[in-house]
Amino acid sequence: MRWNYWRLLTIVSLSGFVGLFFDQMILMMFLATLVYALWLEHTWTRLYRWLKKPKKHMAPNAEGVIDDICKEIERVRKQNKSRKKKLTGYLRRFQATTAALPDGIVVLGEDSRVRWSNTAAEKLLGIYWPQDSQVRVKNLIRDAQFQALLDSPAKDGEFVHVSSPFNSAVQLEVKIVSYMDSGQVGGPSGLRKT
Repeated sequence: MRWNYWRLLTIVSLSGFVGLFFDQMILMMFLATLVYALWLEHTWTRLYRWLKKPKKHMAPNAEGVIDDICKEIERVRKQNKSRKKKLTGYLRRFQATTAALPDGIVVLGEDSRVRWSNTAAEKLLGIYWPQDSQVRVKNLIRDAQFQALLDSPAKDGEFVHVSSPFNSAVQLEVKIVSYMDSGQVGGPSGLRKT
């Protein structure tokens, strides 16, 4: 940051000194300051283009505050890339773990729309991920008791017996649990044949 001040001071001083030889000190200092301001504007524009499309444009190469900003942006980008990689790993492990469970799990969002489901939910309820993403679960499971469970506030430990969409002789025990603000998790937790 200080380098920018010293650079400007040096440019103005040298231009003023040169202006003394031509008896135009103020004019030369003004022109030097104008050229410096135009150069800064050009560099800031390059920085802006680089921020918008980093793969298409190169980062501006300028000592001082602009270079410091570029270095800080690169540091934050690397940090975010590392975080994203970790979160992706956690998500894959979570999905692999829940896919291995014998119980079906369906994550519902607002209006009981499917956000995610595991493979057991596909086999037991016919909810296919990601094809059924954002589809209302009421459109996928039309059992009256199940729909009543969705409409009522979730009570801990409350199960509803629902006929399997694939085989009406198979009864599923379904439980819905609220989590966070507006999310719900539900699915068949046990199979009983009647």
